[in-house]
Amino acid sequence: MTPVSIPEQAFGVPPYRVRPQVQPYPATETQSARAQAPRRAVSAEGADKREPASGQSLKQEPEGSAPATKSPVLGVVGMMLVLMAAGVYFVGCYYLFQALGPSFDPTHPSLTLDDLAPYAYPLLTVAAAVLVGIVGWALSIAAAAADAGRAVGIIGIVVGVLAPFSALGAAQMALGVFTS
Repeated sequence: MTPVSIPEQAFGVPPYRVRPQVQPYPATETQSARAQAPRRAVSAEGADKREPASGQSLKQEPEGSAPATKSPVLGVVGMMLVLMAAGVYFVGCYYLFQALGPSFDPTHPSLTLDDLAPYAYPLLTVAAAVLVGIVGWALSIAAAAADAGRAVGIIGIVVGVLAPFSALGAAQMALGVFTS
């Protein structure tokens, strides 16, 4: 292949010898902010170092300072909500099954809404505990994912997963299965 030469004046337009110094359109605020931002340069060791743009200086963090950590409040709140909800759920299920005990027959589950009307308070307690537990569980998941109290967030997740199984234990205790 032979190289193609471009004539000095292609299509009747002279080529730019020097880049024009004046921009034909004014720069937007974003473009001018980008131009003033510090630029990254890669050193010989391969680590990124920032170079200040013209007329700017960068503040250096003092050596030995710890990086900023996220507050564990989200994880603690999530875990506390899950623990409280699990306790209320267990107690509510215990009282519910204790009240239902004489009329509860697992071989013929024929409970209607009229049969459950006298047990509205334990049912509402269990339902409220479930809702609070779900909110606490979601907060625990968010805390574990965002590393804002990851350890307590994981505890909240585990307790939230195991809490529904406490209803089985509450039912067994209330119906007297362990005492007979």
